[in-house]
Amino acid sequence: MMQRSLAPAIIMGLLTCPGVILAEDNDMLPGCKKLGTVSVVRSGQRLDKRTRNEIDALVPAIRKIGAGKMVRIEGYTSVAKGEEERNERSLNISKDVQLYLINRHNITQDLYLATMNDDLSPGKGQKVRIVACPKQFIEENLDLSRNITDIKRDDYPSKP
Repeated sequence: MMQRSLAPAIIMGLLTCPGVILAEDNDMLPGCKKLGTVSVVRSGQRLDKRTRNEIDALVPAIRKIGAGKMVRIEGYTSVAKGEEERNERSLNISKDVQLYLINRHNITQDLYLATMNDDLSPGKGQKVRIVACPKQFIEENLDLSRNITDIKRDDYPSKP
């Protein structure tokens, strides 16, 4: 189950780019609906109690989105030394929330990770926005001769 939930996150990260055209009336992708925004605070490596409570309050809305939709978890942090570090930390915030939703609430919807542009999320701190969007692609099973996530070179094929 864990592998299935993380693979779409990687694909979404590859398909998402900063130049996405947004709907004119807000900062959402067309057809998407914001379920909520949560300020994220961590206690050590865990989300703190207030953050978890705010995420818990969004769970009924996440469960209600229905078929043909995906849940997009968009992280943001202002605490970084440059764009690359900001993107990495923002993605880690999204991943923390994704894992919490899966492990605590057994969310079965497709969860995709993204980062928010700092123009869309002014201010200091860390936050995550949870958005329901129509699925923008379909899954296909491919018959591959090797595991494409394997970091080994082609002359060292993966074991089946």
